[in-house]
Amino acid sequence: MNNREAVEAKKRALDEARPLPTEAVEALADWFERELTFAASGLDGAGLSRDQVSAMLAGVPKPLAELPEAERQVVNLRSALQLVGGLSYPDGGPLSERSVKNLHRALRRGFGADAGHYRAGPVSIDHQNGMVGEERVAILPHFARVPTLMAGLGNWLASAEPSPEMALEAHYRLVRIMPFAWANHGVARLLMNVLLGRAGYPPIIVPPELREDYLDCLEVALVHGDKGQWRRFMIDLLDQSLDVCLVAAARALAATPPLARTR
Repeated sequence: MNNREAVEAKKRALDEARPLPTEAVEALADWFERELTFAASGLDGAGLSRDQVSAMLAGVPKPLAELPEAERQVVNLRSALQLVGGLSYPDGGPLSERSVKNLHRALRRGFGADAGHYRAGPVSIDHQNGMVGEERVAILPHFARVPTLMAGLGNWLASAEPSPEMALEAHYRLVRIMPFAWANHGVARLLMNVLLGRAGYPPIIVPPELREDYLDCLEVALVHGDKGQWRRFMIDLLDQSLDVCLVAAARALAATPPLARTR
């Protein structure tokens, strides 16, 4: 069984366990919020520990202007994940170019005038925290083409059927365009998880310790057109997210009285 077949089998098992008890759903939502925020914070170089992220998510947020940059990123990530949650419902309306801009606006709130706006020049490697290799900069589309390319991406998002393949393709296409001066990879991961949610899958978490692997196989896909390694890497991470959900489902089932299961 390859990794895609394993993911499909686990998705079927999760569907059979649904609906999960409310307590289990809420616990899973809290876990994914914490882990996604910690992972995104680490990928972007914020350097906060998991305990620091957990404390921020549990506390009452201060005004954005009073927070240091790393903590502002966490607050924005929480807002962006709330937006992802709303967009993940199939009845949330069609996804669009505006949806992508709103995700960027949530991530960049309080960081500058670029929030929700496309780049007006070439991408800087420094602007992407090293996430754009020199080889990639040479093949990025000219900034004048970005609005047209993003309109095409928006039309594709509105018409395609959500699936893991489409979710990964959306991530790939957005990073290939690199429409923003900052936070392109962050927006791409959020968009990917919106589409996974619409297809009934849990989100993919890219842990900070796998940052270089994530970037390396994505770079191969973008520069050389070979998406195989990239897809396998991301599907393996989706497989791990499904494992988390299945363990939670098994625990919830074990804690449910037999009589309640038949109602």
